[in-house]
Amino acid sequence: MGFISPDNFTFLVSVTIMTMVIAGGMDNILGVIVGAFLLTLLPEKLRAFSDYRILFFGITVIAFLMIRPQGLFPQRLRRYGD
Repeated sequence: MGFISPDNFTFLVSVTIMTMVIAGGMDNILGVIVGAFLLTLLPEKLRAFSDYRILFFGITVIAFLMIRPQGLFPQRLRRYGD
């Protein structure tokens, strides 16, 4: 991509990026990378349900906020020597 404009970032792209960050953990780069990998791969596997992509991301966000509010890799597990 040679040019970035606000038109490149639609609502779906914004929701996708926010879901990746929430799933991975907002203070953890490795978690965000893993969350991005999972949330990029999974919709490709469920391509037949592309009409429900926003619903899938919403359910994912709610599940992560209820089950793992700190993300995939919580900060307390990443600290060494504490």
